[in-house]
Amino acid sequence: MTTPPGTSSLGNDPDRWQRELADVAGDITSLDGDPQYEDLERGIVGKPPALAGDTLKRAESLVCAVHVLFRQYSLLNDRVNRAKAARDSVPRWVPGHPAMREVERALSDPIELTSDQLLPDQMGDLLLSLRRSPSDATPASAPAPPSHLQVPPAVLLTALPSGIVRARQELDSIRAASDEVATMATRTRITMRDLAGKAATLGLGVLPELASVRATVADLDAKAAADPLGARGDFEAKVRPLLEEADRRVSAAQAERAALGERLQAARETMQQLSVAHRRSSQGWKEAPRRVVIDPTTLRAPVATDAQLADLDQLLNRLEAMVAAGSWREASGPLQAWWRDAQPLLDAESEAARINSGPLDQLALLRGRLTVLRTVARSNGMSVMAGAGSPEEAAALAAYRAAERALSRPTLESRVNLARATVLVDRYAALVDPQSLPGAAPASLEPQ
Repeated sequence: MTTPPGTSSLGNDPDRWQRELADVAGDITSLDGDPQYEDLERGIVGKPPALAGDTLKRAESLVCAVHVLFRQYSLLNDRVNRAKAARDSVPRWVPGHPAMREVERALSDPIELTSDQLLPDQMGDLLLSLRRSPSDATPASAPAPPSHLQVPPAVLLTALPSGIVRARQELDSIRAASDEVATMATRTRITMRDLAGKAATLGLGVLPELASVRATVADLDAKAAADPLGARGDFEAKVRPLLEEADRRVSAAQAERAALGERLQAARETMQQLSVAHRRSSQGWKEAPRRVVIDPTTLRAPVATDAQLADLDQLLNRLEAMVAAGSWREASGPLQAWWRDAQPLLDAESEAARINSGPLDQLALLRGRLTVLRTVARSNGMSVMAGAGSPEEAAALAAYRAAERALSRPTLESRVNLARATVLVDRYAALVDPQSLPGAAPASLEPQ
Protein backbone atom coordinates (compact mmCIF):
# COMPACT_ATOMS: atom_id res chain seq x y z
CA MET A 1 0.00 0.00 0.00
CA THR A 2 1.34 3.42 -0.95
CA THR A 3 1.71 5.92 1.88
CA PRO A 4 0.00 9.24 1.05
CA PRO A 5 2.33 12.23 0.82
CA GLY A 6 2.59 14.08 4.09
CA THR A 7 2.12 10.93 6.14
CA SER A 8 4.62 8.26 7.14
CA SER A 9 4.73 4.48 7.01
CA LEU A 10 6.57 4.76 10.36
CA GLY A 11 3.33 5.67 12.09
CA ASN A 12 3.64 7.17 15.56
CA ASP A 13 6.46 4.91 16.73
CA PRO A 14 9.29 7.22 17.82
CA ASP A 15 11.77 4.34 17.85
CA ARG A 16 11.22 3.66 14.17
CA TRP A 17 11.53 7.37 13.40
CA GLN A 18 14.78 7.50 15.30
CA ARG A 19 16.19 4.58 13.32
CA GLU A 20 15.28 6.28 10.04
CA LEU A 21 16.70 9.57 11.21
CA ALA A 22 19.91 7.85 12.31
CA ASP A 23 20.58 6.89 8.67
CA VAL A 24 20.07 10.52 7.64
CA ALA A 25 22.44 11.65 10.41
CA GLY A 26 25.06 9.18 9.23
CA ASP A 27 24.84 10.44 5.63
CA ILE A 28 25.13 14.11 6.64
CA THR A 29 27.99 13.36 9.01
CA SER A 30 29.81 11.40 6.33
CA LEU A 31 29.41 14.30 3.92
CA ASP A 32 30.56 16.83 6.51
CA GLY A 33 33.59 14.71 7.40
CA ASP A 34 34.72 14.20 3.76
CA PRO A 35 38.28 15.61 3.42
CA GLN A 36 37.36 17.34 0.18
CA TYR A 37 34.40 19.02 1.88
CA GLU A 38 36.55 20.07 4.81
CA ASP A 39 39.02 21.64 2.36
CA LEU A 40 36.16 23.54 0.73
CA GLU A 41 34.90 24.75 4.08
CA ARG A 42 38.32 26.09 4.96
CA GLY A 43 38.70 27.55 1.48
CA ILE A 44 35.70 29.86 1.67
CA VAL A 45 36.79 31.65 4.87
CA GLY A 46 39.35 34.38 5.15
CA LYS A 47 39.80 37.71 3.42
CA PRO A 48 40.52 36.95 0.71
CA PRO A 49 39.32 33.33 0.77
CA ALA A 50 41.66 30.58 -0.36
CA LEU A 51 39.21 29.57 -3.11
CA ALA A 52 38.30 31.75 -6.05
CA GLY A 53 36.15 31.98 -9.16
CA ASP A 54 33.57 29.35 -10.02
CA THR A 55 34.92 26.99 -7.37
CA LEU A 56 34.43 29.60 -4.63
CA LYS A 57 30.84 30.24 -5.71
CA ARG A 58 29.94 26.57 -5.83
CA ALA A 59 31.80 25.78 -2.61
CA GLU A 60 29.91 28.55 -0.81
CA SER A 61 26.65 27.20 -2.19
CA LEU A 62 27.57 23.64 -1.17
CA VAL A 63 28.60 24.57 2.38
CA CYS A 64 25.43 26.62 2.76
CA ALA A 65 23.38 23.64 1.54
CA VAL A 66 25.03 21.29 4.06
CA HIS A 67 24.35 23.77 6.85
CA VAL A 68 20.69 23.92 5.77
CA LEU A 69 20.50 20.12 5.73
CA PHE A 70 21.97 20.04 9.25
CA ARG A 71 19.38 22.61 10.35
CA GLN A 72 16.51 20.63 8.81
CA TYR A 73 17.82 17.47 10.41
CA SER A 74 18.10 19.24 13.76
CA LEU A 75 14.50 20.51 13.59
CA LEU A 76 13.22 17.07 12.66
CA ASN A 77 15.37 15.41 15.30
CA ASP A 78 13.94 17.76 17.94
CA ARG A 79 10.45 16.63 16.96
CA VAL A 80 11.38 12.96 17.13
CA ASN A 81 13.11 13.44 20.48
CA ARG A 82 10.00 15.25 21.75
CA ALA A 83 7.83 12.38 20.62
CA LYS A 84 10.26 9.88 22.14
CA ALA A 85 10.21 11.66 25.51
CA ALA A 86 6.40 11.80 25.55
CA ARG A 87 6.14 8.15 24.64
CA ASP A 88 8.66 7.11 27.28
CA SER A 89 6.68 9.04 29.93
CA VAL A 90 3.90 6.41 30.01
CA PRO A 91 4.38 2.66 30.46
CA ARG A 92 2.10 1.67 27.57
CA TRP A 93 0.16 3.12 24.72
CA VAL A 94 -3.15 4.51 25.91
CA PRO A 95 -5.22 6.10 23.15
CA GLY A 96 -6.36 9.54 24.13
CA HIS A 97 -3.72 9.91 26.81
CA PRO A 98 -2.18 13.41 26.73
CA ALA A 99 1.28 11.94 26.19
CA MET A 100 0.01 9.93 23.22
CA ARG A 101 -1.56 13.02 21.73
CA GLU A 102 1.75 14.79 22.19
CA VAL A 103 3.47 11.98 20.26
CA GLU A 104 0.99 12.35 17.42
CA ARG A 105 1.34 16.15 17.33
CA ALA A 106 5.11 15.99 17.42
CA LEU A 107 5.21 13.60 14.43
CA SER A 108 2.48 15.28 12.37
CA ASP A 109 2.41 19.02 13.09
CA PRO A 110 4.22 20.86 10.29
CA ILE A 111 7.66 22.28 10.82
CA GLU A 112 8.03 25.86 9.73
CA LEU A 113 11.04 26.42 7.50
CA THR A 114 12.12 29.94 6.65
CA SER A 115 13.66 30.77 3.29
CA ASP A 116 17.19 30.45 4.71
CA GLN A 117 16.28 26.96 5.99
CA LEU A 118 15.35 25.70 2.53
CA LEU A 119 17.60 24.58 -0.30
CA PRO A 120 16.97 26.35 -3.62
CA ASP A 121 16.19 23.08 -5.34
CA GLN A 122 14.01 21.83 -2.46
CA MET A 123 11.22 24.36 -2.75
CA GLY A 124 9.67 22.89 -5.87
CA ASP A 125 9.77 19.30 -4.56
CA LEU A 126 8.32 20.27 -1.20
CA LEU A 127 5.53 22.34 -2.72
CA LEU A 128 4.67 19.47 -5.03
CA SER A 129 4.55 17.04 -2.08
CA LEU A 130 2.33 19.41 -0.13
CA ARG A 131 -0.07 19.82 -3.03
CA ARG A 132 -0.43 16.07 -3.17
CA SER A 133 -1.15 15.80 0.59
CA PRO A 134 -4.71 14.74 1.65
CA SER A 135 -7.17 17.61 1.87
CA ASP A 136 -7.98 16.75 5.48
CA ALA A 137 -4.35 16.70 6.56
CA THR A 138 -3.58 18.46 9.77
CA PRO A 139 -2.30 21.08 9.66
CA ALA A 140 -2.77 22.96 6.38
CA SER A 141 -0.80 21.54 3.48
CA ALA A 142 -1.06 24.42 1.04
CA PRO A 143 2.20 26.19 0.21
CA ALA A 144 3.02 29.08 2.49
CA PRO A 145 4.22 32.47 1.33
CA PRO A 146 7.69 32.42 -0.25
CA SER A 147 9.30 33.63 3.01
CA HIS A 148 8.56 30.35 4.81
CA LEU A 149 7.00 26.93 4.35
CA GLN A 150 5.04 24.62 6.64
CA VAL A 151 6.41 21.09 6.05
CA PRO A 152 5.05 17.95 7.75
CA PRO A 153 7.78 15.86 9.42
CA ALA A 154 7.14 12.91 7.10
CA VAL A 155 7.62 15.12 4.02
CA LEU A 156 10.82 16.56 5.46
CA LEU A 157 12.10 13.07 6.31
CA THR A 158 11.53 12.10 2.68
CA ALA A 159 13.17 15.26 1.34
CA LEU A 160 16.35 15.11 3.43
CA PRO A 161 17.99 12.07 1.71
CA SER A 162 17.54 13.51 -1.78
CA GLY A 163 19.01 16.82 -0.60
CA ILE A 164 22.01 15.00 0.83
CA VAL A 165 22.45 13.06 -2.43
CA ARG A 166 22.46 16.28 -4.45
CA ALA A 167 25.00 17.83 -2.08
CA ARG A 168 27.18 14.74 -2.38
CA GLN A 169 26.96 14.92 -6.18
CA GLU A 170 28.00 18.57 -6.11
CA LEU A 171 30.97 17.71 -3.90
CA ASP A 172 31.95 14.86 -6.22
CA SER A 173 31.76 17.17 -9.24
CA ILE A 174 34.20 19.60 -7.60
CA ARG A 175 36.46 16.69 -6.62
CA ALA A 176 36.29 15.37 -10.20
CA ALA A 177 37.27 18.81 -11.52
CA SER A 178 40.37 18.84 -9.28
CA ASP A 179 41.35 15.36 -10.41
CA GLU A 180 40.65 16.20 -14.04
CA VAL A 181 42.78 19.32 -13.94
CA ALA A 182 45.70 17.30 -12.55
CA THR A 183 45.20 14.68 -15.25
CA MET A 184 44.95 17.37 -17.94
CA ALA A 185 48.19 18.96 -16.75
CA THR A 186 50.02 15.63 -16.81
CA ARG A 187 48.71 14.70 -20.24
CA THR A 188 49.52 18.15 -21.54
CA ARG A 189 53.13 17.88 -20.44
CA ILE A 190 53.43 14.44 -22.03
CA THR A 191 51.93 15.76 -25.26
CA MET A 192 54.25 18.76 -25.19
CA ARG A 193 57.32 16.55 -24.82
CA ASP A 194 56.13 14.35 -27.68
CA LEU A 195 55.45 17.31 -29.98
CA ALA A 196 58.72 19.01 -29.00
CA GLY A 197 60.64 15.83 -29.80
CA LYS A 198 58.95 15.49 -33.18
CA ALA A 199 59.53 19.16 -33.93
CA ALA A 200 63.23 18.80 -33.10
CA THR A 201 63.51 15.74 -35.33
CA LEU A 202 61.85 17.65 -38.16
CA GLY A 203 64.10 20.66 -37.64
CA LEU A 204 61.19 22.95 -36.73
CA GLY A 205 62.87 24.42 -33.68
CA VAL A 206 60.76 25.55 -30.72
CA LEU A 207 57.10 25.71 -31.68
CA PRO A 208 55.55 29.01 -30.58
CA GLU A 209 52.35 27.20 -29.59
CA LEU A 210 54.27 25.02 -27.14
CA ALA A 211 55.92 28.05 -25.58
CA SER A 212 52.44 29.53 -25.04
CA VAL A 213 51.15 26.24 -23.65
CA ARG A 214 54.04 26.01 -21.23
CA ALA A 215 53.31 29.48 -19.85
CA THR A 216 49.56 28.80 -19.74
CA VAL A 217 49.99 25.49 -17.91
CA ALA A 218 52.20 27.17 -15.32
CA ASP A 219 49.47 29.74 -14.71
CA LEU A 220 46.80 27.06 -14.53
CA ASP A 221 48.86 25.03 -12.06
CA ALA A 222 48.81 28.03 -9.75
CA LYS A 223 45.12 28.61 -10.42
CA ALA A 224 44.05 24.98 -10.03
CA ALA A 225 44.49 24.93 -6.26
CA ALA A 226 42.11 27.87 -5.79
CA ASP A 227 39.71 27.31 -8.68
CA PRO A 228 39.84 23.82 -10.23
CA LEU A 229 36.50 24.40 -11.97
CA GLY A 230 37.78 27.53 -13.68
CA ALA A 231 41.13 25.89 -14.44
CA ARG A 232 39.35 23.00 -16.14
CA GLY A 233 37.46 25.42 -18.36
CA ASP A 234 40.67 27.30 -19.15
CA PHE A 235 42.37 24.07 -20.19
CA GLU A 236 39.61 23.46 -22.69
CA ALA A 237 39.48 27.07 -23.90
CA LYS A 238 43.19 28.00 -23.89
CA VAL A 239 45.41 24.91 -23.85
CA ARG A 240 43.60 22.50 -26.14
CA PRO A 241 43.50 24.88 -29.18
CA LEU A 242 47.23 25.58 -28.83
CA LEU A 243 48.07 21.88 -28.64
CA GLU A 244 45.86 21.15 -31.61
CA GLU A 245 47.55 23.89 -33.63
CA ALA A 246 51.00 22.58 -32.66
CA ASP A 247 49.92 19.06 -33.60
CA ARG A 248 48.65 20.32 -36.98
CA ARG A 249 51.95 22.09 -37.57
CA VAL A 250 53.95 18.95 -36.73
CA SER A 251 51.63 16.69 -38.74
CA ALA A 252 51.92 18.99 -41.76
CA ALA A 253 55.71 18.97 -41.46
CA GLN A 254 55.71 15.20 -41.13
CA ALA A 255 53.62 14.92 -44.28
CA GLU A 256 55.98 17.28 -46.13
CA ARG A 257 58.98 15.36 -44.84
CA ALA A 258 57.46 12.04 -45.92
CA ALA A 259 56.61 13.45 -49.36
CA LEU A 260 60.17 14.75 -49.72
CA GLY A 261 61.49 11.35 -48.68
CA GLU A 262 59.39 9.70 -51.37
CA ARG A 263 60.62 12.20 -53.97
CA LEU A 264 64.20 11.60 -52.86
CA GLN A 265 63.75 7.83 -53.12
CA ALA A 266 62.21 8.26 -56.55
CA ALA A 267 65.19 10.46 -57.51
CA ARG A 268 67.60 7.73 -56.45
CA GLU A 269 65.69 5.20 -58.55
CA THR A 270 65.69 7.65 -61.47
CA MET A 271 69.44 8.07 -61.09
CA GLN A 272 69.87 4.31 -61.32
CA GLN A 273 67.64 4.16 -64.39
CA LEU A 274 69.60 6.98 -65.99
CA SER A 275 72.90 5.19 -65.33
CA VAL A 276 71.56 1.99 -66.88
CA ALA A 277 70.13 3.86 -69.88
CA HIS A 278 73.42 5.70 -70.40
CA ARG A 279 75.40 2.48 -70.24
CA ARG A 280 73.11 0.79 -72.78
CA SER A 281 73.01 3.74 -75.15
CA SER A 282 76.81 4.15 -75.00
CA GLN A 283 77.43 0.43 -75.45
CA GLY A 284 75.01 0.26 -78.38
CA TRP A 285 76.46 3.39 -79.98
CA LYS A 286 79.95 1.87 -79.80
CA GLU A 287 79.34 -1.84 -80.32
CA ALA A 288 76.37 -2.11 -82.68
CA PRO A 289 78.24 -0.91 -85.81
CA ARG A 290 81.12 -3.29 -85.02
CA ARG A 291 79.00 -6.38 -84.33
CA VAL A 292 76.06 -6.22 -86.73
CA VAL A 293 75.43 -4.99 -90.23
CA ILE A 294 73.65 -1.67 -89.63
CA ASP A 295 73.34 1.82 -91.05
CA PRO A 296 75.21 3.93 -88.44
CA THR A 297 72.98 6.90 -89.18
CA THR A 298 70.05 5.05 -87.59
CA LEU A 299 71.80 5.14 -84.22
CA ARG A 300 71.61 8.03 -81.78
CA ALA A 301 74.56 9.48 -79.93
CA PRO A 302 74.32 9.17 -76.12
CA VAL A 303 72.64 12.27 -74.66
CA ALA A 304 74.31 12.40 -71.28
CA THR A 305 77.98 12.59 -70.51
CA ASP A 306 79.83 10.81 -67.72
CA ALA A 307 80.50 14.20 -66.13
CA GLN A 308 76.78 15.04 -66.12
CA LEU A 309 75.93 11.76 -64.46
CA ALA A 310 78.65 12.25 -61.87
CA ASP A 311 77.35 15.76 -61.07
CA LEU A 312 73.76 14.52 -60.72
CA ASP A 313 74.84 11.64 -58.49
CA GLN A 314 76.98 13.89 -56.28
CA LEU A 315 74.15 16.41 -55.88
CA LEU A 316 71.76 13.62 -54.96
CA ASN A 317 74.24 12.34 -52.36
CA ARG A 318 74.44 15.81 -50.82
CA LEU A 319 70.66 16.14 -50.71
CA GLU A 320 70.33 12.76 -49.03
CA ALA A 321 72.90 13.82 -46.44
CA MET A 322 71.03 17.09 -45.83
CA VAL A 323 67.75 15.28 -45.26
CA ALA A 324 69.41 12.80 -42.92
CA ALA A 325 70.84 15.73 -40.93
CA GLY A 326 67.40 17.31 -40.56
CA SER A 327 67.79 20.05 -43.19
CA TRP A 328 65.06 18.58 -45.31
CA ARG A 329 63.34 21.90 -45.95
CA GLU A 330 66.57 23.31 -47.40
CA ALA A 331 66.84 20.26 -49.65
CA SER A 332 63.40 20.70 -51.22
CA GLY A 333 64.36 23.43 -53.72
CA PRO A 334 67.60 21.81 -54.94
CA LEU A 335 65.79 18.49 -55.29
CA GLN A 336 63.20 20.12 -57.51
CA ALA A 337 66.02 21.56 -59.63
CA TRP A 338 67.63 18.10 -59.76
CA TRP A 339 64.42 16.68 -61.19
CA ARG A 340 64.26 19.42 -63.83
CA ASP A 341 67.69 18.36 -65.05
CA ALA A 342 67.42 14.60 -64.60
CA GLN A 343 63.96 13.78 -65.97
CA PRO A 344 64.45 15.16 -69.54
CA LEU A 345 67.90 13.56 -69.61
CA LEU A 346 66.41 10.20 -68.61
CA ASP A 347 63.72 10.43 -71.27
CA ALA A 348 66.20 11.23 -74.02
CA GLU A 349 68.80 8.72 -72.86
CA SER A 350 66.19 5.96 -72.54
CA GLU A 351 65.16 6.56 -76.15
CA ALA A 352 68.80 6.47 -77.26
CA ALA A 353 69.32 3.26 -75.30
CA ARG A 354 66.30 1.68 -76.95
CA ILE A 355 67.56 2.58 -80.43
CA ASN A 356 71.25 1.82 -79.94
CA SER A 357 70.89 -1.42 -77.99
CA GLY A 358 68.09 -2.73 -80.18
CA PRO A 359 70.39 -4.48 -82.73
CA LEU A 360 72.52 -6.04 -79.98
CA ASP A 361 69.38 -7.17 -78.13
CA GLN A 362 68.11 -8.74 -81.35
CA LEU A 363 71.43 -10.53 -81.83
CA ALA A 364 71.30 -11.93 -78.30
CA LEU A 365 67.68 -12.95 -78.83
CA LEU A 366 68.48 -14.86 -82.00
CA ARG A 367 71.38 -16.68 -80.35
CA GLY A 368 69.26 -17.60 -77.39
CA ARG A 369 66.47 -18.78 -79.67
CA LEU A 370 68.86 -20.99 -81.64
CA THR A 371 70.08 -22.59 -78.40
CA VAL A 372 66.54 -23.33 -77.32
CA LEU A 373 65.65 -24.83 -80.70
CA ARG A 374 68.65 -27.14 -80.53
CA THR A 375 67.53 -28.28 -77.08
CA VAL A 376 64.04 -28.94 -78.45
CA ALA A 377 65.52 -30.97 -81.29
CA ARG A 378 67.48 -33.13 -78.87
CA SER A 379 64.46 -33.66 -76.66
CA ASN A 380 62.55 -34.84 -79.73
CA GLY A 381 65.24 -37.45 -80.50
CA MET A 382 66.79 -35.71 -83.51
CA SER A 383 70.48 -36.32 -84.10
CA VAL A 384 72.83 -33.35 -83.98
CA MET A 385 75.86 -35.28 -85.32
CA ALA A 386 76.91 -35.28 -88.95
CA GLY A 387 76.34 -38.46 -90.92
CA ALA A 388 73.74 -39.83 -88.54
CA GLY A 389 70.00 -40.04 -88.69
CA SER A 390 67.41 -39.65 -91.40
CA PRO A 391 67.37 -37.17 -94.28
CA GLU A 392 65.08 -34.94 -92.19
CA GLU A 393 67.64 -34.93 -89.42
CA ALA A 394 70.43 -34.18 -91.88
CA ALA A 395 68.46 -31.22 -93.25
CA ALA A 396 67.81 -29.91 -89.76
CA LEU A 397 71.50 -30.24 -88.91
CA ALA A 398 72.49 -28.35 -92.01
CA ALA A 399 69.99 -25.60 -91.20
CA TYR A 400 71.30 -25.35 -87.67
CA ARG A 401 74.91 -25.00 -88.82
CA ALA A 402 73.95 -22.35 -91.35
CA ALA A 403 72.13 -20.32 -88.70
CA GLU A 404 75.04 -20.82 -86.30
CA ARG A 405 77.52 -19.53 -88.88
CA ALA A 406 75.30 -16.55 -89.60
CA LEU A 407 75.24 -15.59 -85.92
CA SER A 408 78.98 -16.09 -85.32
CA ARG A 409 81.83 -13.59 -85.67
CA PRO A 410 84.99 -15.40 -86.75
CA THR A 411 87.02 -12.20 -86.35
CA LEU A 412 86.62 -8.97 -84.41
CA GLU A 413 85.90 -7.21 -87.70
CA SER A 414 83.16 -9.66 -88.69
CA ARG A 415 79.60 -8.37 -88.46
CA VAL A 416 76.33 -10.29 -88.25
CA ASN A 417 73.66 -9.69 -90.86
CA LEU A 418 70.58 -9.73 -88.62
CA ALA A 419 68.10 -10.04 -91.47
CA ARG A 420 69.87 -13.07 -93.00
CA ALA A 421 70.40 -14.64 -89.55
CA THR A 422 66.71 -14.24 -88.73
CA VAL A 423 65.74 -16.07 -91.92
CA LEU A 424 68.12 -18.96 -91.18
CA VAL A 425 66.94 -19.32 -87.57
CA ASP A 426 63.34 -19.36 -88.79
CA ARG A 427 64.28 -22.04 -91.33
CA TYR A 428 65.77 -24.21 -88.59
CA ALA A 429 62.72 -23.61 -86.41
CA ALA A 430 60.46 -24.78 -89.26
CA LEU A 431 62.27 -28.12 -89.27
CA VAL A 432 62.48 -28.80 -85.52
CA ASP A 433 59.71 -26.74 -83.86
CA PRO A 434 57.24 -25.19 -86.32
CA GLN A 435 54.97 -24.05 -83.48
CA SER A 436 57.64 -21.59 -82.34
CA LEU A 437 57.47 -19.58 -85.57
CA PRO A 438 55.67 -16.25 -85.41
CA GLY A 439 52.07 -16.61 -86.56
CA ALA A 440 52.05 -20.39 -86.21
CA ALA A 441 48.66 -21.93 -85.38
CA PRO A 442 48.55 -23.49 -81.94
CA ALA A 443 48.89 -27.25 -81.83
CA SER A 444 45.63 -29.15 -81.44
CA LEU A 445 45.15 -30.87 -78.10
CA GLU A 446 42.76 -33.45 -79.52
CA PRO A 447 44.17 -36.78 -80.77
CA GLN A 448 44.24 -37.19 -84.52
